[in-house]
This record gives sequence, structure tokens and C-alpha cells, in this order.
Amino acid sequence: MTEHRYVGQWWLPGQRERSVGGILEVSDPGNIRLEIAGRFFDPFGGASEPLDVVHGAADGRSITLFDVIRYNGSEYRRAAQEDTDIEVLSPAVCLLGVHLESQDDCVFSEMVVEVSHLTTWSCRSGFKWGYTEEPGGGTARTFVLAPVRSIGAEFDEAFDIEFDWGSSRRGPNSDAESRKLVVEETVRLRVSAGLPQAWNGFEHAVAAIRDLVTLATQSPCIATNRVLLIHLPQRPKYPLRVESFMRSRPIETSKVGDHDLLFRLHNIDLDDAIKAWRQLRELVGLSIHVLFGIDYHPSVYYENQLLNAASAAEGLHAKLFPNSTAIDPVEHKVLRASLKTLDLSAERKQWLFDQTGHNRPGLQKRLLELCDVPDQQAVDSLLHERELWARWLSRARNAIAHADDGQLQKGVPEEVRYRLTYVTKALLHLVLLERIGVSAELQRSAVENQWIYVANAFEVEVEKERVRLVSKQT
Repeated sequence: MTEHRYVGQWWLPGQRERSVGGILEVSDPGNIRLEIAGRFFDPFGGASEPLDVVHGAADGRSITLFDVIRYNGSEYRRAAQEDTDIEVLSPAVCLLGVHLESQDDCVFSEMVVEVSHLTTWSCRSGFKWGYTEEPGGGTARTFVLAPVRSIGAEFDEAFDIEFDWGSSRRGPNSDAESRKLVVEETVRLRVSAGLPQAWNGFEHAVAAIRDLVTLATQSPCIATNRVLLIHLPQRPKYPLRVESFMRSRPIETSKVGDHDLLFRLHNIDLDDAIKAWRQLRELVGLSIHVLFGIDYHPSVYYENQLLNAASAAEGLHAKLFPNSTAIDPVEHKVLRASLKTLDLSAERKQWLFDQTGHNRPGLQKRLLELCDVPDQQAVDSLLHERELWARWLSRARNAIAHADDGQLQKGVPEEVRYRLTYVTKALLHLVLLERIGVSAELQRSAVENQWIYVANAFEVEVEKERVRLVSKQT
């Protein structure tokens, strides 16, 4: 987490002559906090509507704050030696480097942002190691930092994306013990638009790439160090850089190595994969957010995670199989027509009509149809018995949704409950991999390497259930 602190002057738009002093503290990602020696709100007016815009000047730069609310910690001293006000404010957005009058101002042409694990996923490096022969004999180790070209793709008709390679150097510096040279390389995401955008006009593309890298690395990714660019006619080579910060809940990220990746940038055709991923996100909608929420915010009860996994599966199926039905549509039509001939009261007939009004499949059938999407060998290696997995997940979802602890304990063994979320998430990730064109070989590799522990643990529970069923039958 990067923290910034700015001491400056703050005012409402058009009222710079009434500016007050204050300190702005920004965490990326995290909170934005402004403490001013003065006030923008009525101290005794109760709850107040957020301020749309607050302007500031600090560290020699213009600052714009959006959606500013009063926060805990404000103090208004009255009937004292001096009347003093201290307000603690929490803006939703901070733009460092520009004054805007509205969130709708469209002045930005590009955004450059760092995404967790993007550098690892890209597998692109300019680091080159070698050895050279010394004139006097012996060898010397050499290090070269070679440039790496950027690669890009069309995101949609209005936006293009590019993976930019960059490097930085610190040193050489000497201390009492050694001499140090630190070289870093970073791959950043650049999103460009044909027409000027508002400050948040690039976020949908950033979120799509963030989720794609999360899928590839199996580790929650975040976007940080956002920089918006304004291209000015008088300085075409040097666009105005505006740093963008948003109030957000911090997400823990972990270190990811090359061996953790389900697939790498060079494993996919970037143009085709980006197009397929964008279309899939647009088609599936909320289910993608529910599914990745298991990774982004894992610190909840396993029941919540299990319910989210089942909901994501149901929503994903509904979008991928819109014509799926519980029974044959012709048979369903005949069945409803036959209800009219039954010798029942009008009330009971209406109840039957309501119960058979739709022909949507149940969760268990939806799950089994999802299993047909990815590579079948990968699915079998993960689930071992897909019908049993679907039955367990369907029972668990129904019990948790109705807060029926007895049904959950009776219908799903305890150890299975702890495994269901992970195998379900893995199955849904296999579906996503298949839809964006990741090869069957890599899908099988994901099960055999990244998910092997979960698959093996689930297989143990499947075998226990098989033994129990055989014992019950005999």
C-alpha cells in the first residue's frame, strides 16, 4: 500500500478567496482523508448531502475531490475562548494534477495503471545475463537490460489496450559494507480512447484486464498507481499527468510465481482472447463479479462462499444456456394443457398452473450442463463423479439459502462442505478458460498442478460416499 500526504489549501468551486488550510492523506488502495481547519458543512445541521466537488492546491499541484462526505472526528468549538472548527472529510475520488468542475468533464485520452501480477503473467523481460572473456584471462558476468516492445489489442470499438514494458534504476549507491544497483522492470496496462473520456471512463477496461489476470494467476489482483493523461496541443510529446485515487477496501495480494499460472500471455491469441473475454463478461454480467468476489474478499464464512459459488454457477449457466429447459418444451405444453381437465377446485388448479408456469431447469441439471463446456478429461480429474458433485452442491445451496442447518448436515457430509466451494470455483474457472480459447492441455495442467490438492481431497470424499452407498444397498 502506497501512502501520500499533502498539506495545502482547500475551497469550494468558485470560492477560492474563502479557502481553508488542511491535510490530505491518501492510501492506494484504501481511504482518502481530508482534515481541514475550517468547515464546509453546517456544524449543527445533522446529516448532509455529499459535496459534489472540492478544489485544492498542495505540493505545487491542482487537486480535485469528488463526492466528499463529513466523517467521524469533526469538532466544532463554540462558547469557548475562540470559536474553532475542524472537519474530517472523506472524498470518494481524488484527482491530483487538475481542477475539474464536474465528474462528467471529458478531458482524458489515456489511462496508465499497474495491475497486480501483470508483470509476472506477461512473462516478458529485458533482463539478460551472460559471461564474457576477460583480456587477462578468466570470465566476467555481464548484465544487460534490453528494451521490450509493447504489445496491444483492440478492447472494443472505442478503446484499445496495450501492455507497456518499463524499467527504473536506483544506484549504484555505496554504504559502509557494499555497493548496490537496483533495477526494476514493470509491465503496465495502458488504455486509450478515440474520444476524450471522464475520469472513470477507462475503468471498465481496467476491471476486465484485472479479472483476466486474476483468472490466470488464481490470486486476487488490484489496480493501483492510476495515471490519467490529458494531451494538450501546445505540448504533444508531454501530456499532462493526473494521478487518480479512489476510496476502496484494501485487498490482500500474494506473491505469484511462474509455476502458479494457469496460462500465460503467450499461450493465447491476445486479440481473440480479449474480444472473447469482453463479450463473455458482458454476457454473463453479475455472475462474473460474484465468482471473483470469492477471491477478492475471501474473509467470510464458508457458507457465504458456498452460496456465492452456487449462485455464480446458476447465473453463468443461465447466460450460456438460455434455451435449456427442465423437460421437453412440447411435453411441458401438453402437461399444462392437461391440467385443465383435472377435476379440482379452481384454487388448486391455479396452484398447479403457478407451479408449472416455467420450464427452467433445476440447479442440478444446470451444473451438469456446465460440466460439458470445458475439456472433459480436466472435469473428470477435478470432480471424479460429476453427478455426486452436482447433487451435493444443489443440496448445500438450498439448505444455506433457507438457513436450514439440519438439511445441510443431513444432505452434505461435513468434510465435503469445506471442499465444495473450491472445486466449484475451479470448475467455473475451467468454463471461463474454455470460453476464451485456452487449450485443453492447459486446462488439464491446471487440475494436475494448481488444483491437485483440492481434486485429491474431493476424490477422498467421493470414495467415502461410494462406499457408504454400496454398504446401504447391501
